[in-house]
Amino acid sequence: MGNPAGMRRDFAALERRRLTAARLLRQRLSQSAVAHQVGVHRQSVSRWAHELKQSGMRGLRRAKRTGRPPRLNAAQLRD
Repeated sequence: MGNPAGMRRDFAALERRRLTAARLLRQRLSQSAVAHQVGVHRQSVSRWAHELKQSGMRGLRRAKRTGRPPRLNAAQLRD
């Protein structure tokens, strides 16, 4: 499970997928139909639907990164 070694997650794409699912849920599509359309498990859509109900679209936006800040900047990582 998870990403292959060295593969970074595209957080912007993940956010777009959640927001697309939210728009479909607001159009009254079933959670199963939304899951099929955006290519995720129905349980993920269920979590997103709950968050949408609690916090609106803001709740599905990308969260600020947590954890230890990187010690290397972008230029150092390229070298």
